Amino acid sequence: MKKIYTIAIFAFSALAVNSQNLVPNPGFEIQDTCPAVSEIWKAQPWVSATLGTPDLFNSTCSTQNSPGRTGVGSSGVFAYSSFPDTREYMIAPLTSPLVAGTNYYVSFWVKRTNFRYATDQLGAYFSTSNINQNITGVLNYTPQVQNPAGNFLSSSTNWMNIAGSFIATGGESYIVIGNFSNDVNSDTLVANSSSTSKVAYYRVDDISVTASAVGVEENGVASQVSIYPSPASDFINVKSPGAESVSLFDAMGREVKNIQFENQQPGEFVLNVSECQEGVYFLGVYSSNGMITKKIVITK
Repeated sequence: MKKIYTIAIFAFSALAVNSQNLVPNPGFEIQDTCPAVSEIWKAQPWVSATLGTPDLFNSTCSTQNSPGRTGVGSSGVFAYSSFPDTREYMIAPLTSPLVAGTNYYVSFWVKRTNFRYATDQLGAYFSTSNINQNITGVLNYTPQVQNPAGNFLSSSTNWMNIAGSFIATGGESYIVIGNFSNDVNSDTLVANSSSTSKVAYYRVDDISVTASAVGVEENGVASQVSIYPSPASDFINVKSPGAESVSLFDAMGREVKNIQFENQQPGEFVLNVSECQEGVYFLGVYSSNGMITKKIVITK
């Protein structure tokens, strides 16, 4: 079967400049002939994770010819529908499984198709096994990388970036993109009042997953990091020569948002964790040499 090949130019975050992208066919540039509606599978190895029917686009074809962000290819999913809790998800195997304790930077770009609604609910979930569910509804998973709540993806003219970091638990082998929240938990706004199509649909392009730093205890300077107390209940003190910033991740590798810094000086940080739930967390300490991760326990 004839293949369509093009060269795509990708713009990655500075965190991922020198890392290998683990997403195959990340810009949907390699396609089996020109796509028709609902033919994501023509951009192998991308397929649908459910009975939903994600779309594939190619700007050189006579049909499905909307331009991508870069190159000629792109994809598309329904993130909100006029039918209750109806969703579309696309899935692909990573080129290699994620390594436990390693920090990964995830980035993908979306643009709203000019239907009535915009939503803030789009994310990427990483699974240890393939997902192929016989449903058209919501996948009951929590994405490790999620567009921030309240950041409505409303532009139909500009591509918008969704990005974030997480620490892998190990063995994650598939990436799934879509809206993982039901209608009750999916905020929407009217982005095109002239449209009567009560849906939120997004084009997707240029997906990347890259190891953005070294893993746990791997860079030879872990002994220079001082973290106390452990276990902690209210505050965590971090001291490390050359440390530029720190991030807190939960046991699933998701970055904990809205952590307050009570004190922040070069190489010294005090984190207020009083509102965090009990459990195991990972603290990422960033410097010009990369990142060190340390396991910590928060108790109440």
